[in-house]
Amino acid sequence: MMPQPLRKSGRPWVGRFQREWFVGQIVLLLVGLTGISVAATDISPVPANRGAAPVVPAGKSPITSTTAGAASPSAIPGPAYTLANLGTPWGDSSEANGVNASGQVVGWIGTATGTRHAFLYSKGQMQDLGTLGGEFSEATAINSAGQVVGKAGLPAAAGAPHSPQLDFSGHVAEAPNTQAFLFQNGKMQNLGSLGGLSSWASGITDGGQVVGTSTVNATVPSSKGNIPILVRHAFLYRNGKMQDLGEGLAEATGMNAAGLVVGIGRITLSGRLAGTVLNPPGRLLEWQTVNTGVVPVTDHYPNSEAHAVRYRAGLVQDLDTLGGAGSWGYAVNNDGQIVGEARTLPAKGNLEHAFLFTDENRMKDLGSMGARYSAAYAINGQGQIVGCVATGKSLNGYVGQRAFLYRNGKMEDLNQLVGAATISAAGFRVLLCGRGINATGQIAGYGEDLNGHHLAFLLTPTNGR
Repeated sequence: MMPQPLRKSGRPWVGRFQREWFVGQIVLLLVGLTGISVAATDISPVPANRGAAPVVPAGKSPITSTTAGAASPSAIPGPAYTLANLGTPWGDSSEANGVNASGQVVGWIGTATGTRHAFLYSKGQMQDLGTLGGEFSEATAINSAGQVVGKAGLPAAAGAPHSPQLDFSGHVAEAPNTQAFLFQNGKMQNLGSLGGLSSWASGITDGGQVVGTSTVNATVPSSKGNIPILVRHAFLYRNGKMQDLGEGLAEATGMNAAGLVVGIGRITLSGRLAGTVLNPPGRLLEWQTVNTGVVPVTDHYPNSEAHAVRYRAGLVQDLDTLGGAGSWGYAVNNDGQIVGEARTLPAKGNLEHAFLFTDENRMKDLGSMGARYSAAYAINGQGQIVGCVATGKSLNGYVGQRAFLYRNGKMEDLNQLVGAATISAAGFRVLLCGRGINATGQIAGYGEDLNGHHLAFLLTPTNGR
């Protein structure tokens, strides 16, 4: 809201100013005589009842709102933010998955035909990145150079499955017409796969190295002969080639500048990590050689569980769990700090909680702000973490979600840090999840409007914190 101009005339205003100025001088004189120290305050007259910030209705284009009442940084418990609703120019929903150092945001946005397309949001403009000839696409990460990675659909005929396609857990794998892509210089490039029918890219470094996951063709014996089945392998794409990182790292979700890859491996109940021998229960795995061949399906299907792992130069390490059955690694910063989610001890409900893994403290439970579930999706160089908590689950996913920021050893509700007035003014009912955070503290994620639609957002700190 623009400041209201001061009145140019009116004796009551002048008289009030003179009286307040005179009182202020007396206060300053007394302070000087007694030596009392007081906090500086603004004693200038301010016109009363200037009005609250107007509520801006949700629209089809980006909406920006700023946290109200930020008179000084010391007056608020956390950073004040500008909240940008990235809009839905072609549909009614969108979600952001990542943000780079320049504040460029990527994710997916609904289209008029009911499908999803990858988007790049830059300098207030939303760009549809298209597809690889199919119906859908989704962008998952962006680096400082503006290179974008994700997954996109091929034309239906190109991805027609030749037989039942199952992954190692017995579930239908990623759509067979899905391929990892790299978007740069205005073009979407198909990165291919490791021989299977699908692949997807999850992270990209500032040097342009891409990590992700590909299905690999395998077979399982049966009374009617060998049945085709899909196994997931992580990949590293660099210098125009896709490298198989082996079964020990079944999915790659992120990579830092030093080449440390984080992701998900499979632990079998017989005590094997994709063909490598585990240490005794309760002890962290030593770095071990990855088996780059196709491991027999009976080694990991169906009696296996997911574990967060890290990989470097042919070696993989199991990061364990929070005591429960399973963990998932999602992101790593340049200091090697890893975040994700892991199940707690059965006595604590075997619930998924956000974690931070470091060499010094191993896997640390970040809590859930009193909710049942939490997950951490991104971490910046300052160790600030974003994600979401949830009160429960449904067939469609988590319910009662709220976005969080974890910093200085404390998990904070982003809705409280931003403020209800700012959230409402930008067209949101609630901020649901933080999915990316850059070095300056900008946060990308998604919230929900009054109609229940997800909307991508970008939060920008305004007080230098």
